[in-house]
Amino acid sequence: MVTETARWEAWGETISAWALVGLLFVGLMTACGSGNPAPSGGSGSGAADGSSGGPTATGTSQGAGTDAEKRGGRAGCKEASELIVSAAITLKDALTEYQPTFEQKECVRLRFNFGPSGEHMVQIAQGAPVDVFISAGAKPVDELEQKGLIDPATRVNVVKNTLVMVVRKGTPADGRLTFDRLKSSPKARLAIGEPNSHPAGMYAKEALEHLGVYADMEREKRIVFTMGVRQVLAYVEAGEVDAGIVYKTDAAVSDRVDVSDTADPSWHRPIVFPGAVIKGSHHPDKARAFLRALTEGDGRAVLERFGFEPAS
Repeated sequence: MVTETARWEAWGETISAWALVGLLFVGLMTACGSGNPAPSGGSGSGAADGSSGGPTATGTSQGAGTDAEKRGGRAGCKEASELIVSAAITLKDALTEYQPTFEQKECVRLRFNFGPSGEHMVQIAQGAPVDVFISAGAKPVDELEQKGLIDPATRVNVVKNTLVMVVRKGTPADGRLTFDRLKSSPKARLAIGEPNSHPAGMYAKEALEHLGVYADMEREKRIVFTMGVRQVLAYVEAGEVDAGIVYKTDAAVSDRVDVSDTADPSWHRPIVFPGAVIKGSHHPDKARAFLRALTEGDGRAVLERFGFEPAS
């Protein structure tokens, strides 16, 4: 019969054996990890809509990476600053493409918040942490300047744009709505941005007023007001309206619409996209460098490739 003492002695020997195995395993793993580190990869770059809420990160690494990657660092960058940019949704495609070039050149990580300019203005006025604001119209920047929330010395017109009418792709030529046909199309429904909060909608309203059709169309509820140009495109793509009025650059990103007409620039105020550094920016030098890159440097070529026109 096995005594109680013998059983405890056997149990102690078992524990000692397992402890020895554990020590051998740890030693083996340590030896394997002492070789050369894995090569670091570049930062991934997503593009959030940012249509509401605070700034959304789009320059962070995707998946595991080195400590430098997690800080947004690039080759040769020991410590990368984080620059928060609130920009009109119309600029999303161009700025996202330019992002890795600027990050590497300036040793910085960009965080973009793309969305309607009116919403950006409200967020900044309420204290959102933003370094650079690029609006799709002058009014939001004007209001922030009046409140003393931007550095006026940094304000610059980044690009210009053009207003166009779009219809669903495949619409027969003789059935496409145009600015001229608005007067002779009493049942036509049109989508535009909400004029009081979205610059594209403001310009669209001015063009329609110039043509003398805005008041009647609004009264007859034939104008669908949206939360921005991308929503206008969605209505047109779905066939829920006969046409929509957007920027030329927005029409270019959709393969489900066709441009049916272009507004005469004299029908509305000049379409400029002003940018400025926000007062209190933690990285004003980097913020100014970003605006310079878009107006004078290699970022300007990227913007032009996406259909934007130089502001100067």
